Amino acid sequence: MTPDQLKAALRAGGAALDLDVAALGSALLSAHLGERFTLGAVTGRTELANGMTVTGTGASGPFTGLAVTATFTADGSAVTADITGTGDETWTFVTAYPVLKATLFETLRFRRPVLHLTPSGLAFTGTLIITTPMAPLDLMMPGAVHAVTGEIEMVTEIEGLGLDITPVPDIVLYGPEGHTLDLGLVTLTGLRYEIFADPWLNYATGDMDPRGRVALTGAIPFTASGTTHQVLIGADIMGWGESLVLKADLGELGEAAFEEIVAFLGQDSLDIPVDLEVTAPVVPRDLTVRVTPKATRMVSHVSLTLQTSHEWDLDLFVVQAVDLTFRVDDPLGDARVTVAVAGLFGIGEHGTLEITAGAGDSLALGGALREGDPPLNIREVWQEFTNETGATHLPDLKVEHFDLSVRLPSGAIPLTASGVLEVDGQWEIVEGVMLEDLRFAFDIQDDITFASSAALLVSSVGVYVSATYDAVKGWEFEGGSRPGQQLPIGEMIDSLSARFGAPPLPAPLAGLTVHDLAASFATKPVRFLFTAGMRFPIDTTEVDLAVAIDTRAGTYDGAIAVLVRPGLELDFGVHFAQQAGANRFAATYRRGGTAPTVRELVAALVPSAAADVPDDIVVGVDDALLAVEGDTHVFEVDLTAKVDLSKLPVVGPRLTGDQVVGFDPLRILATTGTLTPEQVTALNAILPPDAAKLESKEYPPGFAFSGHLRLGPLERAVTLPVGTPPQVTPTQAKTADDVLWYKAQTDFGPVHVERVGLAYEHVPDRPARLAVLVDASISAGGLTLACDGLSAGVSLSNPTALPTFDLAGLAVSYSGGPVKVSGAFLKNTVTYEGKSLPAYSGKAVIETDAFTVGALGSYMQLPEGPSLFVYAFLDYPIGGPAFFFVEGIAAGFGYNRRIVAPPVEKIADFPLVAEAVGAVLPGTLATELSRLEDDLPPSPGDFFLAAGIHFTSFKMIDSFLLVTAQFGHRFEMNVLGLSTLVLPVADAAQAGVTPIAEIQLALKATFAPEDGYFSLLAQLTSNSYLLSRACRLTGGFAFVTWFGEEHQGDFVLSVGGYHPNFTVPAHYPAVPRLGFSWQVTPQLSMKGSAYYALTPGALMAGAALSAVYEDGSLRAWFDAAVDFLIAWQPYHYEAGLHIAVGASYTFTFLGTHTITAHVGTDVRFWGPEFGGTATIDLDVISFTISFGSSSGASAEPVPWSRFRTAQLPKTTDGVTVVLRGGSPKDSSGTHLGTVSPAELELLVDSAVPATSATSAGTALATTGAAPFGIAPVGAAPGTFTSTQTITITRGKDTANSAFRFDPVGKSLPAALWGDQLTPSLGKPALRDNLLTGYVIRPNPPREPATTQSLPLSRLKAATSLSSDPAFSWTALPAFRRATGQALNLAAGAQARSAIAGKLLPDLRVDLNGLGATDFLQAPEVGSYG
Repeated sequence: MTPDQLKAALRAGGAALDLDVAALGSALLSAHLGERFTLGAVTGRTELANGMTVTGTGASGPFTGLAVTATFTADGSAVTADITGTGDETWTFVTAYPVLKATLFETLRFRRPVLHLTPSGLAFTGTLIITTPMAPLDLMMPGAVHAVTGEIEMVTEIEGLGLDITPVPDIVLYGPEGHTLDLGLVTLTGLRYEIFADPWLNYATGDMDPRGRVALTGAIPFTASGTTHQVLIGADIMGWGESLVLKADLGELGEAAFEEIVAFLGQDSLDIPVDLEVTAPVVPRDLTVRVTPKATRMVSHVSLTLQTSHEWDLDLFVVQAVDLTFRVDDPLGDARVTVAVAGLFGIGEHGTLEITAGAGDSLALGGALREGDPPLNIREVWQEFTNETGATHLPDLKVEHFDLSVRLPSGAIPLTASGVLEVDGQWEIVEGVMLEDLRFAFDIQDDITFASSAALLVSSVGVYVSATYDAVKGWEFEGGSRPGQQLPIGEMIDSLSARFGAPPLPAPLAGLTVHDLAASFATKPVRFLFTAGMRFPIDTTEVDLAVAIDTRAGTYDGAIAVLVRPGLELDFGVHFAQQAGANRFAATYRRGGTAPTVRELVAALVPSAAADVPDDIVVGVDDALLAVEGDTHVFEVDLTAKVDLSKLPVVGPRLTGDQVVGFDPLRILATTGTLTPEQVTALNAILPPDAAKLESKEYPPGFAFSGHLRLGPLERAVTLPVGTPPQVTPTQAKTADDVLWYKAQTDFGPVHVERVGLAYEHVPDRPARLAVLVDASISAGGLTLACDGLSAGVSLSNPTALPTFDLAGLAVSYSGGPVKVSGAFLKNTVTYEGKSLPAYSGKAVIETDAFTVGALGSYMQLPEGPSLFVYAFLDYPIGGPAFFFVEGIAAGFGYNRRIVAPPVEKIADFPLVAEAVGAVLPGTLATELSRLEDDLPPSPGDFFLAAGIHFTSFKMIDSFLLVTAQFGHRFEMNVLGLSTLVLPVADAAQAGVTPIAEIQLALKATFAPEDGYFSLLAQLTSNSYLLSRACRLTGGFAFVTWFGEEHQGDFVLSVGGYHPNFTVPAHYPAVPRLGFSWQVTPQLSMKGSAYYALTPGALMAGAALSAVYEDGSLRAWFDAAVDFLIAWQPYHYEAGLHIAVGASYTFTFLGTHTITAHVGTDVRFWGPEFGGTATIDLDVISFTISFGSSSGASAEPVPWSRFRTAQLPKTTDGVTVVLRGGSPKDSSGTHLGTVSPAELELLVDSAVPATSATSAGTALATTGAAPFGIAPVGAAPGTFTSTQTITITRGKDTANSAFRFDPVGKSLPAALWGDQLTPSLGKPALRDNLLTGYVIRPNPPREPATTQSLPLSRLKAATSLSSDPAFSWTALPAFRRATGQALNLAAGAQARSAIAGKLLPDLRVDLNGLGATDFLQAPEVGSYG
């Protein structure tokens, strides 16, 4: 390049410079500047004769960020450059060379850093800034000025390979030198440091990476054999830290006396904690000194390795050429010395182990074969450690790797050693059987044990085995293949047969693939046992089968682990037929662990048979057997349960014998196909001796229960197939509900067993159960007891449950002379507090020629005690006047029972009434008794009495009255009645003739103090009619008054119900309309009704009548109704009358059409003054007519004086004061007399509710009720006040402050105290919680501040009452508190323990160690006198 071309290139770019370095033709510039040389902002250009000087800010290569002055010159062939770049303290080498990021250079900062590129190369100058992390370097060079100079070269290829790489800098910077530092232990002289960026080949990337480091060097004095040498020592700093590690190689100094070593390390002596004494000179080798410049004692530790010519005898072997490494921690302070030992151990003819050891409380040694030595034989290792020759049981193979560990004895712990060896070659363990991948190990403690591991190749699968050696048994190997390796069983058996003599493969295993192959074998004698896992098909599933092959015995056995569900796994032993081609095997299970359900057990192995097995049979299992013959699978489970019939109630004690009377054993069977007796015999032959055998019979497919029936001399196998059609044979019968009855006809004394049944019971939502049913009876004289539902059951869902014995009922019959007795007692269940408890209920009848007595009863045992009731009724004419002729009586009581009185409409069906009048509903005894569960439920703590009488009046009215009284948790009295009037009186001569009328009335009266009401209800039953049974009569009566806290003051009187628009409160009784419904003819029907009701708000009454005639297309009707509503203060009435007549005719002509005509009127009238309106509907037109006075449409308020006179009591009776507590002794008139202040209660009650109240001028709390009005007066809430004032005096003084006042609220009629002048049928009839008075009680007594004293003289009589007094007063001496006395805890200890033992038998009282301050109230110790 010519000078002009150079100038042109440097002028280009204007304010910036972007120079193509390659065009300059200088390899040096290309290496340092890269492809381009760039100045981001050119500040000047100065032309020279053959070039140009350019100034600006560097923007590329190493000059990035520096202030650059660059002079380029050209001589026509080459271009030279002189470039200087100057930076500030923010510049780093990473800015120039980004590849140095994350190295030591990233932490270096310089004052006035300068890069200077000349034809000689790139140089650097600057002053290193010492930062806090670099302080140790500064402390190592005290007083140094860290001026740094150096050179930078670029590495662009791997030397010798010529491969192009990313250019990296090779930096050498020289720091200050010639400094001295006294370390205390030694003095460093000639200290200096250099900073390097060393390129190194990164094999992971195939490129060069720079490594930054600071090399600190100096010299220390070391004396060897009397001569002091200056030894070079240094440290490489790769990163900044608190300390530096200085290292030196002392190998060239030769021998030194041990005492010189001790002195160098600054110690008085050096102890070796092993049985090794150093006497000869030693050769110092490696020296390490850790220096912490900031510390007070800068040397933190020093270590020195010495080469000796000593040997170390360990008894087990001798370590030769021992080297010692001494480490002294804190040598200038509390020095701590540790020693490490290394040496050589010769073994065999050529082998050598390199031994290393670390010293501590006990010494551990490790060793490995030294590389490069001739081979070591495994037999040589055996001979070395056992001292035995001729180890022919081992292979003659060389050892490739040997790791030795030795623990020297320490205290009571003896020497131990272990070794692991890898051997090259194969081991022929027996003829034709080779082991590969050999490893040996030995362990030396009290004696030596050798072990081996190797790989045994079976077909293509390696079995990895390990072994131990015994002089008698030889080598015993066992192991398995690696997980996941698989092998066809045919290939495996072929390989085993050829090499080990394995028996032929059973047919059920043919074609399967094995995994997890395992082997165990021994050399004395030679015997191989192989096991393998496989997926084994059974029925329609596969299970995990572990098969075992014994080459010596020539047998196959196996085991199946069945995962029934997570956490429950069962183990089955598997046994194969040994005959070639026999597709027969069996799996056996013995009891143990958690019991599965039978369905789970069957489904795990035979899924196709599990569909017939119920899913909730969980039983204790003695054993289980799966037998497979071809495609037929039989699953048999022997249950742990047995059924002993001698435990049955009533007849059980008679059913005894020399052995169990009942079923033993019980089994469950599931079969997929038919199994012949011959096949059963073949299967039994392969079972182990302790397994339960199959019965020699034919097994049909399906699910069944079986058992061995033992009944005295009668023994028979009984099988109950489940879910099969009914079957009947001469000796047994199978029913559709899975009960198998066997005809027994056996007698045990007075007990006759007609038949025995085996039943499977599975009611939905209840546990499954297997029951033995017994049809038995006991006869003695004329008395016969027949057992109903006699059974013994075994739970199939709870394996821990004991057998249960049950008797569902007992029938009693007796006939002797004129007396006949019949009865039945049934077991049923009663639900109590969510649990079903057994109850025994029954009914009995005693008949004679003169009378009949019937009775009902029930008994059950509650957790709180027995619960029972008895109800008896005598059906016998006792007599009496014609209007009250007694036909029978009834009585009953209940203990821990509650009687629930029925609603009035169900009195006729109430069992205690129906039994007495002979009107029991159709049904079984069990049905009748179940009704009593709701009417007479168990209730601990409750009792009832009942008394009834059945009578007639003039033979026309048949009546029954039952009075019940409930006690216990609550008191309630009820009167239940049923009267029937039949006209005319029934006549035998007119049997079948319908009476002209039958009226049946049910009556219920209830007095319930706790609920606060009395009610009297009556209602016609559905049996009532008049003239014709088609004319049914309805109607009811009700009178209820409430006096309790809830609904207090409310009442209702109703005959036939309420006004149609009246909103009936929830607590009012429902009363049916008084009326009739008569289907006169098929075409004509008539209905009529009437009602009357009186409530606190109004009086209401009404009636209705309707008739309908319908004959084909013609229909006619008539409706009439009237409703009255009357208010009494102010007096006002309203009424509505409706009358309608109509007819319609439907015909067909070009479609269906209906012609309708009707006339009706709706009249509304009121008063006083009488008036109203009438609306007339003439079908085509309607109009309204008014009549009378219109002023009566709404009521007028009455004056207060009239209201007070008519509705309120006299002024003197308006407020009452009642004594509710306090037990007056001598009251008279209004004077209360003597009362108990603790119990005194006064109730103030006012007929007029109050809006506020005061006590001696102080306002009292109210009930908080909503404001009320005075309805008849028309006074709205808030327009008046009503104040109740209470004054209490003691003499002439007011005493209100001594009492407290609690407000009392009542519910009062809204007709009086509401906000509407006339009653509303849709609003509440009562105003709740109105303030009517207060309960007044004395304030509780106040605790006095000090205890009052009573002089003794006040208790003495003025004169002597007797010349010979019974007692006399003697003054006690004054109590003087003792001082300085210890508390004597021993005194009274026996008494304290006795008292504590009575209160809490396990309580131990120990007061030892306690003082007076530890007591809640310390006893005072003192003396009298």
